Formats: sequence, structure tokens, C-alpha cells
Amino acid sequence: MSFNKRVFLSAVIAASFVAIRIVQDNGLIKNTRIGRELSMALEEGGCFVLPAQEVGPEVKPVFAASYPGSGARMTWNLIEALTGLVTGDEWYSNGRVKDVVTVKTHWPHPTHGRNLDWSDEITRTFLLIRNPRDAIPSFHNFLYEYEKKVQHHTERAPIEEWIAWRDRNFDRQMEIWSNHLQYWMDRHRPEDRIIVPYEHLVDEFQGPLVATELNEFLGAGPGVTPIDNESVPCVWGTVVQYQKGNQTPNTRFALPKDVKFVGSYPIWPGSHRKGPKERPYTREQLSSMVRILNQLKDKYQGESGRLIPVLELYIEEIKTTTPQEDAVLTP
Repeated sequence: MSFNKRVFLSAVIAASFVAIRIVQDNGLIKNTRIGRELSMALEEGGCFVLPAQEVGPEVKPVFAASYPGSGARMTWNLIEALTGLVTGDEWYSNGRVKDVVTVKTHWPHPTHGRNLDWSDEITRTFLLIRNPRDAIPSFHNFLYEYEKKVQHHTERAPIEEWIAWRDRNFDRQMEIWSNHLQYWMDRHRPEDRIIVPYEHLVDEFQGPLVATELNEFLGAGPGVTPIDNESVPCVWGTVVQYQKGNQTPNTRFALPKDVKFVGSYPIWPGSHRKGPKERPYTREQLSSMVRILNQLKDKYQGESGRLIPVLELYIEEIKTTTPQEDAVLTP
């Protein structure tokens, strides 16, 4: 790092920490606003991303809904980087209930979702969706890791394990995937929800645009001041494109011990799974996916935004998928 860049970054950090201390000494809650502005693109390239801080009492949580295996862990990191506020989930896994900016949820998945008794208090949702062709195998990988007692997001199931589980569960999981999307589409008015396709979010060109849309949606909530839109592409690259190395480097310095942050630091990547990537389907299963996706496309044909284009993308991807009967499987 150049001398000028180090001087610039040190000045940003020093000024920010002084501001935090002053606000905390005055007993105010406005430190959340200052914390949110700490994730930023640097003048000479790269990003400075700090962990999330406490939410203020005016913040109203938003649901972050997804079918399991759709990239919820990655978006958890992205939300904290964009808003500077700590997130939570429906199981209160980090000890938080309502004191969060978003609540990650898989409801109404019957085994991995939880219907909160205070869910009616949440009036806005962002729905993360992923091609069921890919989301269902990703969910199975999670189940396989849990069964084998290995660390999550580190290992893919062998192909024979996938095929056996798939043939027992495909119809039911495809039904759950469809019901999940419809539940959240029908729960809120269009102006109170946003569709975030996983495939768009991780795309090199679409990703920064989707992240900016999400940044603006979250920023429309009370008490939330997200990062500047100009900094979103670099912060998006730091969180989402971590596997591409230093394309958008993240600068990290040791944090002062007297400044308390409640988010993850550093921001941990979403997945490092190893193992065979092939996840074959039968011709009948692929046809079933196309049929269900076409039904959803017909139901929501008048919907603006990203839903219809991404459903069409899913249909085309599935139609070009080689059926198991024609594929040569290599473990």
C-alpha cells in the first residue's frame, strides 16, 4: 500500500473512532449512523469494510427470506457491510431477537423454517431466490454435512448420496421451493418487497446493480442509513467476489479494544465446499421443474422487477441441462 493511501485510510479510521467515542460518551445512539458510513471505497482503490454495530430503537427489522441453499449466509455478510447494522435470524442463533436490521428466515420450509410469533410486526421483505436446480442440491449438501458432523460449507455430498436423496425428496422439495416463493410474493405489496436473484447477485455485471437496489431498499427503512451508492460496487466485490482474490481488495486493520462491534470481523466468506459438483437430474425431474417455473411465471406475469426475467433464465438453464440418462457421471 502506498504512503498516501495509508495516510488517507488512517485519517478515516481515526476520525471515525473519535466520532464514535464522542457519541458514546454523550450517551446517544447515533453511533450506528457513523458506523454505517465506515464501509466505503477508498480513493486509491480497494475497500474498507468494518463489522456491524448495534441498531437504534427506531430500526424496524426486514425479513431476509430464502429457500435453504440459496446463499443466505453470503447475503447476511453483505447486509451488514451495506448497512453497518447487525443482522439476525429466525432461530436467534446469535442471541438476537428484534434488535437487528434483518431477520434471515427459511419459513415456510417445514423443517428448516420457523414462524415467529411476532412476524406480523415485520412489514417488509427481501426475497433471495436461486434456481431450484442448484438450490436443492445445495440444501442437500448442508444436510449431508450435518449428518456427517463436518463443518458447514466445507464438503459436497458424493454423487451417489445425492441421487439417492434426490429420488426420495425431489417432488416434495420442489413443491416447498415453489410454495416458499409464493408465500413471500403474496405476503407483502410490491412496494414492500424486493426480489434478489442469487444468479444476478453473484454476476460480475449484474451484481453491483442488484446490491445497489438492495442498498436502497434497506435504506428506505426507519433508522437505516446505508453506505453511499458509489461505494456499493467495491463493497459488493469484497463480500461476494472474495473467491477472485484481490480483484477488489479489502483493507483491514486491527480494531481498538475500546470500540465494541457486534458483527463478524473479518467478514467470513460464504462457502468453501470441496467435492464433485455434478448434480444430475432425470428427464422427468427436469421437466417437472420447467412446468412449475412456467406456472409461477404465468401467475406473476404482471410483476415488475427481476422476477419474470430470472424465472425465464431458470427455465432456459434447466432446458439445456443434460438429463442423467444421457450424462456420464464422474464421482
